[in-house]
Amino acid sequence: MNLPNKLTMFRIILIPFFILILAAPIFSGSVVIAGTSISV
Repeated sequence: MNLPNKLTMFRIILIPFFILILAAPIFSGSVVIAGTSISV
């Protein structure tokens, strides 16, 4: 298996972890960017 295929498999394996991280309510509050408040 060459390097591009290994990278692709690694990225496919990481998808569930990113979904869990993005779905978890870790940051509850607001973020201020350039004077604009964004609730997260």
